[in-house]
Amino acid sequence: VRIENVVAKDNDGVGVLVNDSAVTLSNVQTSGNGWGGVNVDTGSNTNDTSLTVDAACAFGEAFQIYCDSKAMAEEITVTADGYTAAETADQNENMRYVWTKNA
Repeated sequence: VRIENVVAKDNDGVGVLVNDSAVTLSNVQTSGNGWGGVNVDTGSNTNDTSLTVDAACAFGEAFQIYCDSKAMAEEITVTADGYTAAETADQNENMRYVWTKNA
């Protein structure tokens, strides 16, 4: 699946949700979303959950790209040049695995 030229902002949840899919984001912009920019998680139907992000994408949230656990992150392929990955707590002290690019 390819998502191009989309702005997702000010949602209560996440800007873009990737679940159980192989997705490429091209020129996707997010900001002001309550849970984060892009949530990428595995599902139960496939072993191919991946996200590719191009250089034109920009995510304004603290959780720019994230998944719900480090164990899940080990099953996901995220290709996003310039992003670093780390485990961190969200506002409710739940641990999340986050990919972040500093501006």
